[in-house]
Amino acid sequence: MKLQRYRFNLTYKRGPTLHLADTLSRAALPQPISARVTHFDVFRMEIESSEFSRNARLEESTEKHLREETSKDITLTALHKVIVHGWPEDRLNISEPLRPYWSYRDELSVQNGVIYKGTQVMVPQSMHKEMLRKIHANHFGAESNIRMAREVLFWPGMRKSIQDMCDASSTCAQYGTTAPNEPMRSLPIPTRPWQIVSQDICELDNRNYLVTVCHFSDWIEVDPLGDTLSSTVIDKTKAHFARYGVPAICHTDNGPQFISEQYRTFSVAYGFKHTTSSPFHPKGNGRAEAAVKVAKSMLKKADDFHSALLLYRNTPPRGHTYSPAQRMFLRRTRTLLPTTDHLLAPAMINFDIVKEDILKKRHDSKTYYDKSASVEHTPVQVGSYAYAKPQPRHRGKPWIYGEVIKTDNGRSYTVRTSHGTLIRRNRVQLKPAAAPPTFLRPQTALNPATVATTAYPTLAPNPLKRTEVHPQSEQQTPKQSNTTAEVTQEPTLKDPEPRAVSSSPLTQTRSGRIVKPPARLQDYVTD
Repeated sequence: MKLQRYRFNLTYKRGPTLHLADTLSRAALPQPISARVTHFDVFRMEIESSEFSRNARLEESTEKHLREETSKDITLTALHKVIVHGWPEDRLNISEPLRPYWSYRDELSVQNGVIYKGTQVMVPQSMHKEMLRKIHANHFGAESNIRMAREVLFWPGMRKSIQDMCDASSTCAQYGTTAPNEPMRSLPIPTRPWQIVSQDICELDNRNYLVTVCHFSDWIEVDPLGDTLSSTVIDKTKAHFARYGVPAICHTDNGPQFISEQYRTFSVAYGFKHTTSSPFHPKGNGRAEAAVKVAKSMLKKADDFHSALLLYRNTPPRGHTYSPAQRMFLRRTRTLLPTTDHLLAPAMINFDIVKEDILKKRHDSKTYYDKSASVEHTPVQVGSYAYAKPQPRHRGKPWIYGEVIKTDNGRSYTVRTSHGTLIRRNRVQLKPAAAPPTFLRPQTALNPATVATTAYPTLAPNPLKRTEVHPQSEQQTPKQSNTTAEVTQEPTLKDPEPRAVSSSPLTQTRSGRIVKPPARLQDYVTD
């Protein structure tokens, strides 16, 4: 109603020709009139408190402690003076210790002797350790601690300090999670049939089967097992070697059947290289695991398993030009389907096409797998220390601290644990850790009070030479895929609560009868 007294002439103007309104006027003049020009442009000013007033958000004792430590800190004392008296025009005109603060100098202020960066308290050097301990009280990891700390605290390099503290925390490492998967890495491509084979033992309907697969031809052999002893597995394997020849490499997991002394002797006698994947890491034996899936599918669905296996061997897999039988024997084998004699005659195959098919399939698999994989992890150096993931049956237990004493195939490491055993783990199952703070003598017990902030065991000599540790003997374990080869050699580590191991294999009952363990268990330590 007040504007009805006026007449307006409306003129359209394009956006770029309009004036930009500032804080104090709807249309600022191009030049100030009757005003003293200074080097400072004040946009907004709100005076809430003076320099010497208390911060009500801080406890009085905390603010007093911060003020005292700030006054003792040489760098922060110099920073206090620069904030009060003003910063120079050039960064080079300030002392070296104050240059890290240059980029956010406009955010720095002083209140009651305490320096602030915006609303964040500037922490003196002497209080870094105390603040880090409080930040890491919940052990939620570096990212969570950084998000929480940057809301209220600040000092140059605070993010890295929190990251280093979390990485060195024994509690976080002992209850950590497995690292992200690394990019896929495969065994070398064979150049002939039965050059590289993989084996695995699977269980279906309370029956155990030995699955053997050729990497070149995808030829699968499935053998029912009456038991899972090394001798039984070796007999089945010898039969395959008698039919198709001895391979150059036989790759398995760490089941007790494959890491026994009997299987090692067998590999030496037959002259093939026996390689194993990392314990509790089935992806390391992926070719055998894929063959197990095929075998189980046929065992579940087929009324006549051997007929189904015969058809599988004569069917080119997806992405392959030739069937397993053609790649294995250079011919098709006769099936229940009517087949002409011409198709059953031996015919040379193109080995270059076979190699191209294998390369393409591996490339497709790697491309798909690497979508959810991380980058290659930093290798763990021999002689360094790490936390190893416990066995699956100990899920939720603390990770095992030890020294890395050997590396195998780039991603598998042997760790000497605090119990003196040697365990093998994949890189994703390890977390690098700091070295023990002190080395104690063998007869000196570990005093927990001396390592209150870290839970590191200490090294001690061990007279034991070799003992293979398994929870159960081979005969007692029907099939445990990827069972670790935990071997005690050379030195041991002394733990605050060492496991008691009997020094004598003989025990005596209350009636006086001497109980002697069977000879087959002489290479094992049983609980």
